[in-house]
Amino acid sequence: MIQELKEYLKIFFIVIIAIIIFIVLVIGIVMLFMKVNDYCAYSLIYELKGVPLPEKTVMIDSTYAAGKLIGSGNGMQYLGAMLIESKLSYDELKNYYNKYGKNKLYIFKKDDVEYTFNRNGDNLTFEKYDNNSNYYIVYKWGEGIAFFEFFDIRGH
Repeated sequence: MIQELKEYLKIFFIVIIAIIIFIVLVIGIVMLFMKVNDYCAYSLIYELKGVPLPEKTVMIDSTYAAGKLIGSGNGMQYLGAMLIESKLSYDELKNYYNKYGKNKLYIFKKDDVEYTFNRNGDNLTFEKYDNNSNYYIVYKWGEGIAFFEFFDIRGH
């Protein structure tokens, strides 16, 4: 009787340990997929920084996000954004960045447009933003790896 109980407990603990290992592996794989997608978004910052800044312009901060950022439905979106301060006008900056059209860069004046990118209910923000009237946001949408997108829960 005691021997049978020991055998049942042994099997029970083996099953519990197997379940714990399975859960840890699943969570680990999901986290890995999320990190790969974060890296795809992070790489957009380097693409933005690869475009020379116009004269009288400095970069203040940059940020990135991966997930369902705007709209509804399923699908991952990748965004890299750069906060710049410039003495140039919006039109001058827009014309400047239009020269880099193959990179599909977009710009807007932070004060003029209530344009927010949503990440899980929070606005995508810059750490160094202080409501300066000469601040503009230059941003770029990107793409990720389809296999990793499918398994990232942020896109659903």
